[in-house]
Amino acid sequence: MVTCHRSVYNVHGKPVLVGSLLLNIFSRLHPNNVIGIRSFSDQFMCTSLLEACNKYLQKHFVEVSRSTEFLGLGETEVAELLNKDELHVTSEEQVSSCLSGHLGMG
Repeated sequence: MVTCHRSVYNVHGKPVLVGSLLLNIFSRLHPNNVIGIRSFSDQFMCTSLLEACNKYLQKHFVEVSRSTEFLGLGETEVAELLNKDELHVTSEEQVSSCLSGHLGMG
C-alpha cells in the first residue's frame, strides 16, 4: 500500500511536498469531518492519513456518532465501526445510543 505519494507540482513545475499538506489535515481532524477525510484517504490510498482518521474516530467515537457524516453512513459502514474493539466508550449503552440515533430512533 502507498502512503499517499502522489506527485503535486506548483505553477513552476516544482514538486510540492504532500507531507506538509497531510500535517495540516492531521491537525484539523474533527468529529464533523473525520469520516469524510477517512473516506478520501481510503480512496486515494493515503495509509498514514487513513490510520490517523481511524485512531481519531475510535478515540472520539461518541462525538463522531453525533455528526451529520456519521448519520449519512450506510448500515455496513456503521456495523464495521461498531464492531471495533478499540472504540473509546464508557459503556455498551453509548454504542446502543449511537446505533439508535443512526436508525432514527434516538
